[in-house]
This record gives sequence, C-alpha cells and structure tokens, in this order.
Amino acid sequence: MSFPPVSFGHPIDHMNPQDLSMGATYIPSLAGLRQSVDAVAIVPVTSALLGPVVGLAAAKAVLGHFSVMVKGLSQLFAAGPPVVRQATFEDLSKEALGGWEIHGANGTVDNVAETEEEALEQIRNFLSYLPNSIFALPPASRTSDSTDRKEEELLRIIPRRRSRQYDIRTLVGLVVDREGGTRKTSFFELGATWGRSIVTGFARLDGRAVGVLTSDCKFNGGMVT
Repeated sequence: MSFPPVSFGHPIDHMNPQDLSMGATYIPSLAGLRQSVDAVAIVPVTSALLGPVVGLAAAKAVLGHFSVMVKGLSQLFAAGPPVVRQATFEDLSKEALGGWEIHGANGTVDNVAETEEEALEQIRNFLSYLPNSIFALPPASRTSDSTDRKEEELLRIIPRRRSRQYDIRTLVGLVVDREGGTRKTSFFELGATWGRSIVTGFARLDGRAVGVLTSDCKFNGGMVT
C-alpha cells in the first residue's frame, strides 16, 4: 500500500492483512523504513493488524503511535513457525508464537479488538483526538454535556481510608465529557491489557481533547512496575 507524502500532513494508517514467512531468514534492506520514521515525527501513524504480520511488515506495524490486533485473527512475529522450527526445532503455532494473548500483554501492540470492524473503529476514535499533523491544533468538537454538570458520586468515590480501593475508570468517566447526554463517556483507553497499574488514554473536556494518565489502585496498588 502506498501512502501520500508526509508533507501533505495527513495521518497514515498501516493496514497489515498478511505477510507469509518463506521458511528462511536473511538480513534485507529496510525499504521505506526511513519514510516511516520521518512520518512518526510529523503525522499520526496507526496500524491495524488484520492477519499474520511477519518480517519487515512486523517492524512497520509497531512503528507508530497506535496499533491494534484482532483476537483469533492477528499474529505478529519477526519470523514465522517454519523459521522457528528450522532454528530451534520447536513446533509452535502462529498464535503461540505471536498471538494477541502474547502481544496484548507485553505491550508490543496498544489495544486488542474483537473484530476487524472494532479495530478500525478504534483507529477512528484514536485519530479523532489528534490533529492531522504537528502543524495544527487538536480538533475541538461540540458537546451537549454541560460544563456545570455536578456528580455527587465524586464526593464519596475515594474512600477516607487510604487502604481501601476505588475504581479509577469510574472516576475518570465522571469527570470527562459524556456523549449525547448518555452515560457513555469520551474516554478512549490505551493499553488496557498491559502496564495495568497505570490507566492511560484520551478524553474530552468541554469538547477539547485531553490526555489521561493515572494510577489504578486495584492493580498492584497502582505501583509503576
């Protein structure tokens, strides 16, 4: 897939449907890698892994600001099962070698989706918080959520006793914008399946994009590990 020049200032979406291993290893030239590195510094770069992603495609899949795998469909590895079998005599499946349960837990990819449609929707949501390039400001959207909204639950959600836990995601949802006057919030979480003591993501306050970074006391006491 070809992309428009970075100078155009448009986000780049890497679609990685499949890249089959040839059963041998070699050191190739990294064609196009320089362009990918330059793009990351200027425009949002995202990757949707929609099948087995191997070799150079695997390198480009994780070279960006956001990546998402699909459960039971996506695998990611530098070399496929035939290469591993030839080198180590281990007979591993694609899922065991680089499925979502592995990369969703080790942080190689940011998020995991149930379906292809959900993966693409996550990319759309991610990009909605960002400008098209570093030469623009993040977009502001209209919101029907009143800036005067008061949440009584905020007065009691954090226990008086410091040894007791509370739900940080509920707290974030009470603070940020809600969509269309519903209970659905504007919080878009990143990396929920890895680095779980820290909750990160994007949200909106009065229609403006903000970043969220906070500890989760329900996992390892919120310690940074």
